[in-house]
Amino acid sequence: MYTKGINFSFMSQNTNPELTAYLNQILDTISPDELIQPQLRDQMLAEMQQQFELFLNEKLVDAMDSVSQTDYLALLQSNPEPEAVEIFLQARVPAFESVVSEAAVEFANLYVDEANKEIK
Repeated sequence: MYTKGINFSFMSQNTNPELTAYLNQILDTISPDELIQPQLRDQMLAEMQQQFELFLNEKLVDAMDSVSQTDYLALLQSNPEPEAVEIFLQARVPAFESVVSEAAVEFANLYVDEANKEIK
């Protein structure tokens, strides 16, 4: 569906072009670009990014063993660079790419389903 070639390298507080493009695809599924005012779309994208990052982080943590979860918390408390987080996750999350892809599809489906409920 949406995940062809997904690599969110690895999400940071900074704008990630791949993630932004992915989220735009989801928004376009709900409403074409021209129907959403640019400022509202930017706000929606920022909110979606936060929601997706939380959603994905939860999925990644759930896929870790308890030792990796503890180490991950310690890593995050050290305010690491995004590259350090990505290296850690790739090493400690079994089937990392699969977890990310599955979470991305699940997030998209949940987001679109919720938006469709609100429209009705």
